[in-house]
Amino acid sequence: MNQPYVPSAQSTPFIGRQAELAEINRCLADAGCRLLTLIGPGGVGKTRLVREALDHLPAGARAYLIPLASVPSADLLVPTIAAALDFSFYGEKQNDESARQQLFNYLQRQKLVLALDDFDHLRDGTPLLVEMLSAAPNVKILVTAEERLELPEERPLPVHGLPYPAEDANPEEAISYDAVQLFVHCARKAQPDFSLSAEEAPAVVQICQLLDGLPLGIELVAPWVELFSCRTIARELERNLPFLAGPAATGRESQRSLAAVFENSWNRLPAEEQFLIWQLTVFEGGFRPEAAAYVCGATPAQLATLAEKSFLRPAGSRGQENSRYEIPVFFKRFIQEKAKALDEYQREAAEMEARNRHCDYFVAFLKEREARLKDDRQIEAVAEITREIENVRAAWNWATSQAREVAIGQALDSLYYFYELRSWFHEGVRALSRASRSLARYTGGLTDLMGRVFARQAWFLLRLSQYESAAGLLQDSLLILLRHSAGQEEVAFTLGALGVALDAQGKHAEAQRNLQESLSLYQAADDPWGTANALIRLGNNALSTGSYREGRDFYGQAATLCEEHSYVRGFALCLNNLAHIAEKSGEYVLAKEMYQESLALREDIGDQVGVAFSLNNLGYIAFLLGEYEEALSHLQRSLAIFESIGERRGQAYALDNTGHVALARQEYGKAREMYGQSQAIFLEIGDPAGVAFSSSDLGHALFALGEHGEARQQFVAALRLSQGRPAWVALAALSGLAALLAQEGKAEQAVSLAAVIRRHNESNPKTRERAQLFLEQMEERLPPEQFNAARQRGEAQGLKELIIEIVGS
Repeated sequence: MNQPYVPSAQSTPFIGRQAELAEINRCLADAGCRLLTLIGPGGVGKTRLVREALDHLPAGARAYLIPLASVPSADLLVPTIAAALDFSFYGEKQNDESARQQLFNYLQRQKLVLALDDFDHLRDGTPLLVEMLSAAPNVKILVTAEERLELPEERPLPVHGLPYPAEDANPEEAISYDAVQLFVHCARKAQPDFSLSAEEAPAVVQICQLLDGLPLGIELVAPWVELFSCRTIARELERNLPFLAGPAATGRESQRSLAAVFENSWNRLPAEEQFLIWQLTVFEGGFRPEAAAYVCGATPAQLATLAEKSFLRPAGSRGQENSRYEIPVFFKRFIQEKAKALDEYQREAAEMEARNRHCDYFVAFLKEREARLKDDRQIEAVAEITREIENVRAAWNWATSQAREVAIGQALDSLYYFYELRSWFHEGVRALSRASRSLARYTGGLTDLMGRVFARQAWFLLRLSQYESAAGLLQDSLLILLRHSAGQEEVAFTLGALGVALDAQGKHAEAQRNLQESLSLYQAADDPWGTANALIRLGNNALSTGSYREGRDFYGQAATLCEEHSYVRGFALCLNNLAHIAEKSGEYVLAKEMYQESLALREDIGDQVGVAFSLNNLGYIAFLLGEYEEALSHLQRSLAIFESIGERRGQAYALDNTGHVALARQEYGKAREMYGQSQAIFLEIGDPAGVAFSSSDLGHALFALGEHGEARQQFVAALRLSQGRPAWVALAALSGLAALLAQEGKAEQAVSLAAVIRRHNESNPKTRERAQLFLEQMEERLPPEQFNAARQRGEAQGLKELIIEIVGS
């Protein structure tokens, strides 16, 4: 996965720029400077300057360099920044706004520098930068652009060409200037014995002047000394400048000079190299040599030659500089413009072939990783796809724009698994929507591929909590798949997703029927991965109706399959859910052991959100066992991870459990604070079940503080929201109401409520234990006849009727 900025290999030494570096360091150290923009034309060395600044940050400082040249739209800024930070979005209600908020929540507690390189074409995203600075007080943003962003928060730092001497400078004086030093260094790479003689010095000075000291221009021109004298090079540059300064030219003189460099460099390329570099522009975000070989027929020697001529640059980390190449964005635009001079038919045919081969290569790349995305190699597979995500997006967009059904079908599952594992649900919806629209336009949507696309599109809608839309799309998918006699696994996938959608809508019986049918089809197809997932979903369905024994059976079967087939993520989830059932049954020691095993597995595979949930669960178990220090240790670690990844629901759970520890320690004010924060998050994310139990818990804290009126309001609110949900939510609120009634002198009503709690089979052992202790205390306060009558009334009363009676009163 991505790591903080690591110094990369550079083909030339860093020369000069001491004043700019000092200003960057000063701004990064200045608390009042949050947004620093390096402004200058293409080729002036902004990116290199940023790299040098990041290379020399103080020890322990964290920075991320995020190239934006290949990001097509400001809409992708949030996922691009998240990917660079190795941050994954979590939660069911993810959309553009929630993804943005999750990223802000993560950055809020971080102290780091975000270097956003080549921001010009994403100016629609400037409001995001302002919001990010407001949300994350310890984050600084460093931007490179050709013009100011025109933001009040911005501190601009112009970057000009390297200093060069006057025309009459002698060699000793000339070599002290940065531009001349860079020229000499680059010239010696091509001609090792090159020296700045008295004869050559005036021409070198003239070259640096004509190029306005632009580092890229100097790097391009200096190697020409192998073939031409410096005077000839200077004369060639001078002859091209008047043409470039004509009416069609735009921009500063330095930009026109750089265009002259491009033109000369291009003209000196053999025709076959011109054609090859143009073909290579089909890649987005860089490429590996083997990809260039497949797509364009490029040999390692050709790539090395183009790199020597500065049309390519190494994009790998130190020690791996030849493992990946990229075309500088300014070159890419120039090359694509030059390609317009080719015969139109020839150009279109060649472009079509290159794009098709690019698409084929990255479709095969995805297909090769499909199996690995399901087993214990998924971390490596996700990292590999993330590194190539720009090319993957380009290949998918080409396949969908051309309705290339075979390519779409081969890439579909890997892309689906990748988006699922990265929690990029919104992008998943967009990508699959493009595919479904294209298939409908070119094929009429009458293929089983359309059914497959619909099903996965619907799954991401489910992850975004758009249950009705997802269910409708899944019904359409099912009709198409059945009409075309699609494979069992495809129908099983769709039925399983439909079952999840129905379960989320409270249609548990109908959901169970679909999930059972999905399981049967997966089993008939001998698909262990699908079977395990179907069993897990059936277990979740059982738990949603309080059928813990049935849920245990499903999770146990799924765990066996996951273990046999190295499905580590699924096995860890099964262990976690089985531990939850053990916890509800009062088997705390067993639950703790299983949570610990699940935690270890999740740590091994780098499942951050899984680790955080396991720690949260271990914290709760430690609380139940009275191990409060251990509980707080787990919960604090859990909360830190949840906050770092922006998992709001997880934060709410961890805060609620921290409130339990505070309440047990009689730290009632802290308990109220923790429960209140938990409730606020559940309200924010729209989770009524979470609001229900956090309201109940807050009521207990308020009761302990003597704020009985507010406590009653919270208990009643919890009961109102508990209807249609597992009974333990209501039982927890009833236990608080019982204590409140006893305090108000309504002892018999309190006894009846406690009797309901003790009798109900969904009371967890802790709640039942408290109810039993309460009844024993009340038995000492009431005459036997009154106590027994009240207890019997409670035991005879149904929970549902009791809730309606209280809520309506």
